[in-house]
Amino acid sequence: MGIDDYAIAADSARFVSPGFVLGDLVSFLGGYPIDRFFRCWKYVREEEVVRRLLLLINSAKNATATYISEINHFEKESLEEYETMYFDRLKGFSWEYAAELMKKRGLI
Repeated sequence: MGIDDYAIAADSARFVSPGFVLGDLVSFLGGYPIDRFFRCWKYVREEEVVRRLLLLINSAKNATATYISEINHFEKESLEEYETMYFDRLKGFSWEYAAELMKKRGLI
């Protein structure tokens, strides 16, 4: 992975479309300042805020299949144009690759 890449550990994933304007969520989250970032990430500790975020995400239109299809398309284009995906990889990103990365970093 490059310096600007991210690895995310999760029990599940769900992409939604359209997304949410974080500033608009502050009142929905009981005043929690989700619109203020520290270095492009936000760690949410409050259980009630997490519960509300999950409710919102799980009730929104699921765009996961569309997202994965687009990623597959970009991976194929990258392979055709540059003969590689993700630096020196010839295969697309997968759960197995994510596990390899996390093991290398001592996260699992």
